[in-house]
Amino acid sequence: MMEAPSEGSYSRTSVQNIILVFLVLISCFLYSGLIFGWAPFVLLLKEEGFFTSDCSPSETICASQANQFNFIYTLASTTVSITGLPAGIILDNFGPLVTTCIAGMFECTGLVLIAISNTEGEVVVAGITIPHAFTSAIIVLAIGGALFMFAAFHASFTWPEQQAFVMAAISCLFDGSTFTFAAVYFIHTLGFSRSIIFTTFAIFTVFFTGSLFLAWSFYKPHVPHLMSSNDQLDQMSYSNNQESLTQPLLRDSPKTGGSSPESCHEHSFNFRHEQDIEASETSLEEGTINPMHFRTFRSQLCSFHFLFVFCLSTVHVVRSNFFLGTVNLLLENLGDASNGYEVTEAVGYIIPCGFLAIPIIGLSVTLFGSLLTFQFINLMGMIYGAMSVVKILKLQLATAAVYTIYRAFFFSTLSTYNAEIFGKRTLGRIQGILFLVSGLLNLCIIPVVKFTTTTLNGDLFWPNLSQLFFLVPLMILTEVERFRR
Repeated sequence: MMEAPSEGSYSRTSVQNIILVFLVLISCFLYSGLIFGWAPFVLLLKEEGFFTSDCSPSETICASQANQFNFIYTLASTTVSITGLPAGIILDNFGPLVTTCIAGMFECTGLVLIAISNTEGEVVVAGITIPHAFTSAIIVLAIGGALFMFAAFHASFTWPEQQAFVMAAISCLFDGSTFTFAAVYFIHTLGFSRSIIFTTFAIFTVFFTGSLFLAWSFYKPHVPHLMSSNDQLDQMSYSNNQESLTQPLLRDSPKTGGSSPESCHEHSFNFRHEQDIEASETSLEEGTINPMHFRTFRSQLCSFHFLFVFCLSTVHVVRSNFFLGTVNLLLENLGDASNGYEVTEAVGYIIPCGFLAIPIIGLSVTLFGSLLTFQFINLMGMIYGAMSVVKILKLQLATAAVYTIYRAFFFSTLSTYNAEIFGKRTLGRIQGILFLVSGLLNLCIIPVVKFTTTTLNGDLFWPNLSQLFFLVPLMILTEVERFRR
């Protein structure tokens, strides 16, 4: 392991690092969450006649087509969630440069497959038919987007003077990337075919990934002159690979021979250097560090704090993905087809605008704290859910606006709460577990939508109404957590 740079080697953020941050933010905007802009992309696919072989001309809503679109979206949104842990492992072991290259390869592959797929979702090469190529393409795009986002988090360390801004921008642009498919649909309305659009996008991605590769290659690690005691707890080791930021100093204690098995009440941990112990004790006495930060990872998982955030995450993430995956069906059932899909197209432009709420989110968390903000999120979830069961087409524009604010508030506050309670040492694993479980629960959306299209004739009234009952226990649980704090 290399020694930390001497004071004379410290330097202000280089121009190369600023360029790197700029390119990373573009990658987040273009790729990280683009599959969540599913609604306008479905309009493009419908115009090209995707999955209509089993549709009857007399059907107002083709159940088989709606089920197929929802199936693909659910698989893709689930993939984004369950990719979190593997993406973190790749990033920790190989660094952001390799992670970015893998992300670029996934994105290029997905874009090419979309460009050459036929309307049955197949690819025919040299007379050989490759089934489910389109579905695979969307899943591959989801994996590539998640990898781009994880690599982006390391870029926040390259610009220490603006680290908070960079982290906030990365989170915002994940939602903003849902605009990508809306832009694709707009270009399609100008007369460009799906094949031309996605082939051009794939070529651009090759050159863009190459630019990111060069930017990460020239990355210069930056270490501040003086570190606070909090920073010392999470100082990263220097390795021979400049692009790789490695494990933090604070680690879970290993089991030793003769010791009893680790329980939920063990709070032991290791430091590499004596000064880190002194710094941590001083910070703990001064109240600058949450005592939960010093628990072992297993002990954190056994805490009421994790139970609270686990319940909160599973309900809100699944509800959020359900709305994104069924908003087209909701609007079509309300007659948007006869309206030229104007509301559907407008919703596709509303949802990416969650970044506009970031100043309000920051103010809310600062003034009222994470837990009161979570209660506000629970309330917004109830409001948009109640609006979605009102069968007025134009009202759903307001529903989409409330949902967009709700989504931005939730994901931003969730990360803030987890960082505040569990600390940087285990933040990645905590987040990964939450999104992994939520992603697996996403699979429940498939039978719900199938039941809706086959039994309820596409009417989402009862599925949307039933979701509201899950929010009442969350409000009670949030109050319990507030009382405990």
